Amino acid sequence: MQSPKRLSFWFLDKLKPHHINHMDWVMNSPQKTSPASAPIPWWRVPHMWLVLGGPMAVVVAGIATAVIAYSNQDPVLDKVEYERDLAAAKALQGKERVDALVKMQPAGQARNHAASPVVPGEAPKR
Repeated sequence: MQSPKRLSFWFLDKLKPHHINHMDWVMNSPQKTSPASAPIPWWRVPHMWLVLGGPMAVVVAGIATAVIAYSNQDPVLDKVEYERDLAAAKALQGKERVDALVKMQPAGQARNHAASPVVPGEAPKR
């Protein structure tokens, strides 16, 4: 029985020198190309755009998001100014006080009350 190494190269023993020279000539011979099989530039291959289109779109969307986020930054609120406005709103009376306090609510409360406003002084309906 032959060793596995010998078995994997058994075909090399059957090749004669003229076969090797012939194969070498075939592999190294100049290839004639017809105009139909001329190489196509990479930017004209449709599949290339399918492969690169997704990542390029993500990069463009990321840059656009960064520009929008940078140009529309939310202002930082000054705590002293907020407390001053809150004290002024609490000093008002009647409807003016309610309106001023509603305008100063945090965004989460204001958003939740926009759909179902709670009127101060009234019991919630059930």
